[in-house]
Amino acid sequence: MTPWRLITESGVSASFGLAADEYLLGSVARGGVPALRLYTYRSHVALVGRFQNIEAELRLHECRRIGAEISRRPTGGGAIIMGEDQLGLALVIPPDGDHADASPADLFPRYAAPVIDALRTFGVEAAFRPKNDVEVAGKKIAGLGVYIDDDGTLLFHASTLVDLDVRLMLSLLNITQEKISDKHIATFEERLTTVRRAAGRAVAVDDVRAAVAASFERAFGLTLEPQPFTGVELRAIGELEAERYANAEWIFARTPPPDATGASIRKTDAGLLRVYVALAGDVIKSALITGDFFGDNRALPDLEARLKWSEASPAAIAAAVAAASVDPATAPVWNLDPELLAGAIVAAVEDARSRAGAGRTAAGV
Repeated sequence: MTPWRLITESGVSASFGLAADEYLLGSVARGGVPALRLYTYRSHVALVGRFQNIEAELRLHECRRIGAEISRRPTGGGAIIMGEDQLGLALVIPPDGDHADASPADLFPRYAAPVIDALRTFGVEAAFRPKNDVEVAGKKIAGLGVYIDDDGTLLFHASTLVDLDVRLMLSLLNITQEKISDKHIATFEERLTTVRRAAGRAVAVDDVRAAVAASFERAFGLTLEPQPFTGVELRAIGELEAERYANAEWIFARTPPPDATGASIRKTDAGLLRVYVALAGDVIKSALITGDFFGDNRALPDLEARLKWSEASPAAIAAAVAAASVDPATAPVWNLDPELLAGAIVAAVEDARSRAGAGRTAAGV
C-alpha cells in the first residue's frame, strides 16, 4: 500500500489551520495520497461549525478583547475553542475510500476508533457517543466533524482536549440552556474532561499526537510518511486563507439579515437548530437555517431558496422541506425528521407574526 501523508504542525492561525485542511481536500481529490494532519492552533482561536450563526454562538466582543482569532470550519458541528493544548486532526480520504457507501452516521464511529485506541495508551478508556463526541465516563474529551465534497472526497475532523481552560472557553462561547439541558448536568464544566485529567498525570501534546498517528497506522494497516507542506503548497494555502477563512464574507456567512423578525430554537437529535425568517405579508421573504448539525452543503441553500417568496403556511413549508429531503444522505440536515424541521420553520414564522409592529428583530437569538 502507498504510504499515507503525515503532516504535523504547532501553533497555526485560525485561517491557516482551516485553509490547509481545504487545500489537502483538493489535493487528495486531484489524485494525491490520503493525508493525516495532526496540529495545534495558537492560543486561542474560536471556530464555529459550517452552519452556525457566529453571532449567536460566540461572544465576539470578548474574542476581540483577548485577541482570539475567529473563523468558520467547512465541517458541521458546534463552536469550539482551540489552542496549544488541544490537538486538531484532519483526515482526508479520496472518493474511492471505504467511506464511499457509508451513511453519515457510520462515519463518526469508524474514524473515531483510532482516536479512542490512542487514548488507551494513557490509561484513558473512551467511547463514541452520538452524534459526534468521544467521551470518558460520560464526559466529552473529543469532538468530531465530517465533510464530503461534491466529488466524494472525505474530510474528517477531530479535536482532542489534552487540556482546557474551561473558564476561558465559557467566556468566549454563548452557552444556551437548550443545548445542555437534556444532558442532565448542573454546569457545563461537568460535561468535559481532558487527557491529563482522565489520565491523572501530565501528558504532553506531542505524546498524544504520536499515539494517534500510530493508532491510525494500526487501524487501517498503513504506513504514515512525514511530508510537510512545500513552499508551493504554502502559497496556495495563503490564497485560500485570503479567499475564505480570513474573509468576513465567509466567517459571517450564516448571519441573519437585519429584517429577520422571527426565530425559533429547537434541540433535536441532529443538534441545536436555529431558524430565522423575514416575512413580507403572507409570504416568506427570506429563511436562514443554522445550528450545530451536520448536513448537505447544497441541499440546505436549496431549501432556503425554495422557501424564499413561498407562502408562509404550514402546508407550503412542509412541501418545501419534503421536496428537499427526498434522499436522507443529502438531506438539508442529516438525521433530522423533516416534520421537525418544518415545525421549526413554522414556529419562526409564527414568532415573526407575533413580533409584527413591535419593531423587534431576531438576529441575536
